[in-house]
Amino acid sequence: MSHTASFHSNERIAPSNRGIKHLGLAYAKGEGVTKDVPRAMAYFEGACNEGNAFGCSSLGVAYTLGDGIRPDPTRARALFEKACAGGDANGCYNLGVVHRDGLGVEADPVRAVALYEQACAAKDALACGNLARLLQSGTGTAKDPARAAELFDTACDLNDAGACLELGRVQQAGLGVRRDPTLAAASYRRALTLDPGLAAARRALASLDPSL
Repeated sequence: MSHTASFHSNERIAPSNRGIKHLGLAYAKGEGVTKDVPRAMAYFEGACNEGNAFGCSSLGVAYTLGDGIRPDPTRARALFEKACAGGDANGCYNLGVVHRDGLGVEADPVRAVALYEQACAAKDALACGNLARLLQSGTGTAKDPARAAELFDTACDLNDAGACLELGRVQQAGLGVRRDPTLAAASYRRALTLDPGLAAARRALASLDPSL
């Protein structure tokens, strides 16, 4: 699955559910305990049933990717809807991916844009980056290269390496911003700091004057 279509869960949760959060994450990742995905999913499902948005979003990711359970895009979408309605920005982002890519539903880029807007306003980096890409292409919304550049900048500041790469590209080409190879080089370096294995950023940096 590409970076822009990735699903993720956040690290924020209501204080009363911190124990469930940490146990679920621990068993999902095998941190301090033997990895046990079904047990992790049981914790997340229990949290979701109690109205915890983090648990709903995490469970939705599992049903989308088939992580320890049979994939079920319809159930995943319902869980992301519940998470988003419960104020979980990552749930809104994940639901945006569902509608953008038509996972279990008819693709609806306009709905995806609205969901990315909601999640980006809550400082979800991937949502800001995906929204910028839709604004670049005019998918589900009017083309707006200037705002796309602003959103790539926002997502880069929120530590999304892919967005830093895209920011460098628009700075290098002058798409929606003044062309500035020096700023582009800085953005590519920022991308590589966040993700040293991001080969596209390394190639882009190598295409610029080494003195920058």
